Amino acid sequence: MSIRTSERKYDLFYILGLKGTIQILKYLREHKKAQYKDLRSVGLSIHLLNDRLRQLLKLNLISHHLVLKRRQKRKEWYELTEKGKKILKLILELEKIVRNQAL
Repeated sequence: MSIRTSERKYDLFYILGLKGTIQILKYLREHKKAQYKDLRSVGLSIHLLNDRLRQLLKLNLISHHLVLKRRQKRKEWYELTEKGKKILKLILELEKIVRNQAL
């Protein structure tokens, strides 16, 4: 039975396999929080970056913060949620197992 594309769009394992997803999670783990412009360094097109962020937000792996203050610039950033931290930790453990198996 095949899964329709619309149903797969927010499937955890499908999204984790998409280009840039793991890199975004790793970037946020390394930097604690990041602005959109910082995440551009991951190397994705604007369209793909926006799509991945939307998917990761929907899965609650990252959170988006926006602070608007009078007479000041707005502050906006992304960071890993607790769920995102746990998922990334498991992914890194899997990568380590695979690396050790290859040796």
